[in-house]
Amino acid sequence: YSIEKSDSGSLVISRDTDPRLSKFLRSLLTSALYLPAYEEEERLSGSENQQMEQELEEKYQLIADAMEIRLNELNNSLAKKTGQLNTMWETKTKEFQAMYLANQKA
Repeated sequence: YSIEKSDSGSLVISRDTDPRLSKFLRSLLTSALYLPAYEEEERLSGSENQQMEQELEEKYQLIADAMEIRLNELNNSLAKKTGQLNTMWETKTKEFQAMYLANQKA
């Protein structure tokens, strides 16, 4: 086979070669022409994936922050109720406390 440069500067593959080789070379050249477009598409796809991952990470962070706020609210509520129960327990007489504890053990 031969590849010749024409007067206009383009490359010409001679046809007196094996048709399978010509088909392979055409396929190879076609792939080479499409390669920059494929690379650009992959680059854009990669940046889109990166952006989606970042947005997902931000959503997870917002959820984690909301859960942390709710946990703090529940802990504060529990601490308040525990304080109220302790205050109520301390207002009871020692006899009542002893009797209650004895009933709990029984």
